[in-house]
Amino acid sequence: MSQCSYVPPCERDNQKNMDSVLRWEENFTNEVNTQFFTCYFNQQRRPDDVLWRRSHDTSVLLHCILWPMVSLLLGTLIVLLTVCARSLAVRAEALQKRKCSYEVCQDLFITTSDRHGNKAEGLLTMNSDPELSSPSRTLPLFAVPVRRRDREH
Repeated sequence: MSQCSYVPPCERDNQKNMDSVLRWEENFTNEVNTQFFTCYFNQQRRPDDVLWRRSHDTSVLLHCILWPMVSLLLGTLIVLLTVCARSLAVRAEALQKRKCSYEVCQDLFITTSDRHGNKAEGLLTMNSDPELSSPSRTLPLFAVPVRRRDREH
């Protein structure tokens, strides 16, 4: 039959250790011996070793695993959001540069055609070649070249 055991605090003085064990034994035999209480043991590993109190219960283990995982996930999320924000900023800047360079070329085309007395028409109607009139190539053919910032050396 398994019995609960008491492990005293380890002190350097043997007399203090002996007093602690004797005090516990006296308390156990006089007051606790007739009462029922819960003991914890592992029947597969050590069926003879029984503990009166667990030093670590499930809440301690949960906190030891939960908080590091939450910290790791939050750190990963911050890094991913930073990478996404940087990628979106680069794309937005490239789109803005492309839009600005297109607007400058379109303004130059309209002002040069007005000087020659021509009616300013849409860029898509000026180009008769369907490949040149595609939305990706809407710059005028004879406009003054505009130096783009992203291609400078």
